[in-house]
Amino acid sequence: MHLHLCHFVSFISATCFALATPASRTTEYEDIPDSLLAVPITNNKGLNYENWSFASTGAIQVGGLESESPNSRVGAAGPTGQPALTPQPPQYKAFSPRFFSFGCVLRTGQAAATVATGCTVTVDGFDAKGNKVATASFTFDPPLKPISPVQMRDASLPTSFNQPLTRVVFSYPTQLLAIFLADNLGYKLYT
Repeated sequence: MHLHLCHFVSFISATCFALATPASRTTEYEDIPDSLLAVPITNNKGLNYENWSFASTGAIQVGGLESESPNSRVGAAGPTGQPALTPQPPQYKAFSPRFFSFGCVLRTGQAAATVATGCTVTVDGFDAKGNKVATASFTFDPPLKPISPVQMRDASLPTSFNQPLTRVVFSYPTQLLAIFLADNLGYKLYT
């Protein structure tokens, strides 16, 4: 079955393409080779990654953050530019993000040491013409003195993201020492 966007948006836009029924995916980044050092990630499971790095932490918790898949995460350290996701052509034309886990940490000045810090992350979705058609903000607010590792926050995107998007941008505080970490990204891919 194909979803024909021409019927729904032809009166709004000259852009018209047919998309196959989307396939649901969740990535926990466990399939990427281990690296304790942050290395750039450019693509994974049908998505292109802009301004993202990957680190596999094994049993180590980054900045005391813990997620459902604690061995690996993707992150963006400011001011590298806004991290963004796009579908991986030519196989995929669009995608719809559904949920993700996130947290923020500050570097402490020591080599790999970090500490959980509060932050607000804004997610913006763009259509094939570059128009912003979806937006949502989420706040991560860890306790001031956590006794145990802090759970990353689960964020469910609103229904405005349940449409074919060609770019999704994550905005967060870009202080020099801030690092935005994400994990468990759920999304649908359109061919």
